[in-house]
Amino acid sequence: MEISIKQQIMEAKREVALRERVYPKWIGTGRVTQGQADRQLTAMKAILATLEALERDQQTRIQPTLFGD
Repeated sequence: MEISIKQQIMEAKREVALRERVYPKWIGTGRVTQGQADRQLTAMKAILATLEALERDQQTRIQPTLFGD
């Protein structure tokens, strides 16, 4: 099953929101440390940024130009 970049972006956004919501509780209960939470959230945000950049690049490549390039 193929998952489009748009769908991947939606899932990454959902995951970022979920982590932002649950990490404070998890830190409070000792499930993760502040450092772990920071690294994992930063990594997920980087993944999201990469996917969004790929989507922008993909859209740019398929846009027709006025000059026939």
